[in-house]
Amino acid sequence: MPHGLTQQVQNAPPIPGLQSGKKAIVIIFETDCPTCQLALPYLNSLERDSVQVIGLSQDDERSTREFVSQLKISYPVKLDSGLKISRAYDPQNVPTFYLLDESGQVKQTLAGFDKQGLNELAAAVGQPPIAPADDGAPAWKPGCSSRHLEPEMQGTNSHDSGAKLMRRTGDPASRITLRDEEDLFEYCRQKFGDALPVIPPTIEKVEAMVKASGLAPETVIARVPPFYGEATVEKIAANAVMAGCVPEMMRVLLPLVRAACDERFNLHGVQATTHFAAPLVMINGPVRRELGFWSKQNVFSNVARANSSLVRAFQLVLLNIGGGRPDGIDMSALGNPGKFSFCIAENEEENPWEPFHVTGGL
Repeated sequence: MPHGLTQQVQNAPPIPGLQSGKKAIVIIFETDCPTCQLALPYLNSLERDSVQVIGLSQDDERSTREFVSQLKISYPVKLDSGLKISRAYDPQNVPTFYLLDESGQVKQTLAGFDKQGLNELAAAVGQPPIAPADDGAPAWKPGCSSRHLEPEMQGTNSHDSGAKLMRRTGDPASRITLRDEEDLFEYCRQKFGDALPVIPPTIEKVEAMVKASGLAPETVIARVPPFYGEATVEKIAANAVMAGCVPEMMRVLLPLVRAACDERFNLHGVQATTHFAAPLVMINGPVRRELGFWSKQNVFSNVARANSSLVRAFQLVLLNIGGGRPDGIDMSALGNPGKFSFCIAENEEENPWEPFHVTGGL
């Protein structure tokens, strides 16, 4: 959402800790929103002798306390009990930043994460930029739906919801039992495939993959946008089986998923853009020969199982865990065949140039 002026808020409850006679930046956020986790630490840089900074959490005290502790938030954070303030201000997304004047009137708003917008907020209170262009974070990232707009559900635990994106151990993968007359391959293609047949991820095959990783099955490797599903070792293993990977491929697939979900890569943008982008994976190091990655003629073609199966598994993770389905949230206008698989290996020994990781300064 773009930033700008907003209408005045009528009959809003008082904001806890807000002092009259001083400008303030108030942020409404929720603890399980990745954009909130990215954005809120930037406000630590504001000098608070001239401006108040107050965070308003839409979650309970326990998950809010964890959020503040893990992200090292240095300004006051209060609870929006009953979401009364959220309903009065009615942000459509979180985080939403409100610049208030000395009388408490809203003068400017900013929704989501936007480096330019954050720097404009800082300038509006007479302070230098707080969001450097070259700190590794994306220039812009959309927010999450505000908690007060979500349907109320009985029996939910707000702490479990709020802390979910910070935990390191996820839920076990679900087990599905089919009737004898059901076609196992066709069921898996329809439910989990990429329009091509997949290998059914039986318990035995998935367990072999998990064992090869050397990690516990519920270990969270990353959270895959745009749905930010928990990519546990077990769930990644299931997608690796479907893609035709050998168990040893887990040593490459796990770091690949973790790297792609780094905010600096902006996978959220890749998954939901109307552009036809698709991630290209480049492999180097001894693993090229150990797992049979191809790096010579026809390098972009269907030559090697390693090249084809690794990124097909990665793309299935993006579909099944991240939710980036081409008939849904993936809004690419033209699409890209690289969304089946897009992987090459470097032929470092015969290459006249430096390896890519050297050129990139890694």
